[in-house]
Amino acid sequence: MRGTGKANSIEGRINGNGRIFTGALIAFLVLNLILMFLSEANYGRFVRRIEAISSLKPVIYEQIADEVWEVIAGRKSFSACQAGQMIDDVNATLTSMGDGAEDTEVMVILRAMETMRSYVRKIEDNMASGVRVAESEGLLNDLRDVGSLVRDMLEDYIAKQITREADKNQQARMRFIGCCAGEVLLWSVFHFYSRRATRNLADYIGSQIRQLETFAGKLADGQLDARAPAMQTQELEPLTESLNVMAERLNGVIAQSKLEQENLKKAELRLLQAQINPHFLYNTLDAIVWQAEANNSAEVISITRALSDFFRISLSSGKEWITIEQERKHLEGYLSIQKVRYRDILNYTIEIDDGIKNEIMLKLLLQPLVENALYHGIKPKRGGGSISVKGIREGNELVFSVHDTGNGIPGDRLEEIRSALKNDGMQIANEKIGGSGSGSGFGLKNVDMRIRLYYGKSEGISIESDETGTTVSFRLPAGMKGEEDA
Repeated sequence: MRGTGKANSIEGRINGNGRIFTGALIAFLVLNLILMFLSEANYGRFVRRIEAISSLKPVIYEQIADEVWEVIAGRKSFSACQAGQMIDDVNATLTSMGDGAEDTEVMVILRAMETMRSYVRKIEDNMASGVRVAESEGLLNDLRDVGSLVRDMLEDYIAKQITREADKNQQARMRFIGCCAGEVLLWSVFHFYSRRATRNLADYIGSQIRQLETFAGKLADGQLDARAPAMQTQELEPLTESLNVMAERLNGVIAQSKLEQENLKKAELRLLQAQINPHFLYNTLDAIVWQAEANNSAEVISITRALSDFFRISLSSGKEWITIEQERKHLEGYLSIQKVRYRDILNYTIEIDDGIKNEIMLKLLLQPLVENALYHGIKPKRGGGSISVKGIREGNELVFSVHDTGNGIPGDRLEEIRSALKNDGMQIANEKIGGSGSGSGFGLKNVDMRIRLYYGKSEGISIESDETGTTVSFRLPAGMKGEEDA
């Protein structure tokens, strides 16, 4: 506690040993405090700089491209597009950070930002000239690639900044230790005049410094929740408080970084969810054309309505959570369309208990599993087969299963799939389950990771398979709330 009296200060304890010793010791203490405050000021500027740089990453990697996509998709005009202003803001922030040896790094990033601006202008010119949307989408992909590159450059820049700051902190610590060494030397000189008083003073201050060194060692070992103990010496209290503030801020920066990574992971899963299988859409439209040419108007109306319901629920006005009844309708629309295409080789049943139809669940969990069962279970089997989807309540859980009567999955292949899902690696799952173009890889890993991420579960889907077919199931907690209720 600050202000406990002069007797608890270093000056008070040595005042009786002579004015010369007191003046010299105060000089060293003042130097220590100056170094401490300079270190704190430098660290504050460093934290603000890192926070500013970190805030640019989602703008560069996502928001600029999303703004341009809104224009390409026809949702807004280029006059309302904020991409150019975002690039200007990013450039202004980067320019304000460049100094000395860091200018070259910042200039490289600024040139990359100008490359992004050139892509935005090309897309604007294409849109004004009526060039095909596909070409503009290609430029948008290039824009995203450059944004990813700039994000990586910013991460490298941040890493270098942290390294430089660590070196500065090490130098500051050495200066601090040097000052302490000077104090020890002063104590040694004064020992000639007052050995006992000097020994007591050294023991008193030494114990305080050792506590701070122990605390600093914990921080160096990564124990960011450690805090320095309260000091009984007035001169050490500001240092203790500053060290605690530094540890708190560093802990906050790391927690914020983890949160950003979590949000990024969710965004990547939303992007996977938003992807539309073009072959399914093309084949469905072809089926509509065939039925129209055959003058089968009733079938055309049925398929069109099913397709409309399928995409209406897929979009759901951007909602992530829907009722189980809506999920069932979405699945019914998908299967009814596939039934028209595959006719006699596909039969299906959907059995959802009436008591759970109004429960809330994360959307698009069943359809990818059904698609996987169709393309990797029923379609390869001669003579076709059937798919059955069930949903029941067991206690406080909702249990869903998708079963197909296909040929099943070989044992070694089944273990590979289970291992890939257990590892929680999107790239690993994609490679081992079916590759980037496989419905199996996309469907299983997407559903598994979304369940674990959004529901906080350690396990997503479970797979059982033998020669009679394959069953994929998962469990969800009952009583969940959607966006409107949350």
